[in-house]
Amino acid sequence: MGRAYCRAVEKVHDEIAVFSVDKLKSYCCSVDHTDPATGETFACDRKIILQCIRTWFGTVQTFEHRVRSEVLQILVHQLSTQVLSYRQLITSLAPLLWAHLDLASTWMLEGKSLLAVHNMMRGFTYWLAMSPTLILLCFRVAYFMRKKRSNEVFDLLMSCLLILVAVCIYLSFVTVDFVAFLVIFPNMRIVAGLVFSIPAFSVAVLAWQKLPKLPLLGTPAMPVDRVD
Repeated sequence: MGRAYCRAVEKVHDEIAVFSVDKLKSYCCSVDHTDPATGETFACDRKIILQCIRTWFGTVQTFEHRVRSEVLQILVHQLSTQVLSYRQLITSLAPLLWAHLDLASTWMLEGKSLLAVHNMMRGFTYWLAMSPTLILLCFRVAYFMRKKRSNEVFDLLMSCLLILVAVCIYLSFVTVDFVAFLVIFPNMRIVAGLVFSIPAFSVAVLAWQKLPKLPLLGTPAMPVDRVD
């Protein structure tokens, strides 16, 4: 599903990259500016829209270039990297925190305050850092693996490879978590929580703030002006 969505984004990119006003159709012109029901004539929407474009952008060519460059860049970026924003992800992933808080409250009532605090640290880390970052990275990998293979078996293997990448990223986080409090610091739960949380949040900040935008296939040059 992720690879199919990325292919759809690529299709949108390809269509907008060759956007041209000349290729657009208007209903008024298709009926020769005459109402089929009453026979009355009406103004040409196309001429009005073109005049507005010239007023706002100077020329139609400038508008087309803006669509094929700036609009294309913003749209592809939003569709490919902001399908779900960080805020939307943490909202949908809130049950992860609830599960950890439920266990932490039980330990708190039993007088195991250190265990409770450690579990809350883990809950916030899985909720705010690990899970949204995992989704972001997997989507990026899916984008670069989006090409559909001619062989269905090979295409299925590519999807399985994507799942394997996701599992490996997930296990790397979980391994750090469990090794920290079960092996390295079994009697120092707060330290173990910090050993897991600090790297996880660091990776999250780098991924969400520094990960470069997905490259476009190329931006067309400014066309030569024409008379419309």
